[in-house]
Amino acid sequence: MAREKRIEIRKPRALERGDRLCVISPASPSATDVYLERGLARLRRAGFDVVLAPHLGERRLLFGGSAEARADDLHRAFTDPDIKGIICVRGGVGCLHLLPLLDYDLIARNPKAFIGYSDITVLEAAIFQRSGLITFYGPMVATDFGKALPRFSEEGFLRLVREKEGEMELLNPPGEEMVTLVPGRAE
Repeated sequence: MAREKRIEIRKPRALERGDRLCVISPASPSATDVYLERGLARLRRAGFDVVLAPHLGERRLLFGGSAEARADDLHRAFTDPDIKGIICVRGGVGCLHLLPLLDYDLIARNPKAFIGYSDITVLEAAIFQRSGLITFYGPMVATDFGKALPRFSEEGFLRLVREKEGEMELLNPPGEEMVTLVPGRAE
């Protein structure tokens, strides 16, 4: 019976005001330029130096470019020492195509915040399983920051990615009842 390789869990460094955040599209491209531009502006107002991945804006059927181009953007963002975090434009489809193209050792050697959800969850799960990097299931540029992301949610997200150490209490928006489905603690 083969022995499973134990992966060291890596937590990315906390993001700070002024940090460079790379915007990538590993799944589908932004549906409209309006939501993308609004999202970029909102991230800049939050204090980030936002840069666009080289292949951002490419379209190939339902995807944000070829699988090779999308994987290249991800690798470039992880290896660029000036980039401190990576945030996805949106989910959609296509992340499964990237899995065999990713260099998980490269990602493990360059841990940084990686943020997204929906189809991006496939990448987050694979990255954690293969490199040990903790990723963030969080709001995306066009889908959330570019639309009607509530201020409460934006502030919670920023607290989460900027938290350096310690515990953090997760709260519901004011006036909304909290329902506990399964009591306990999470780490």
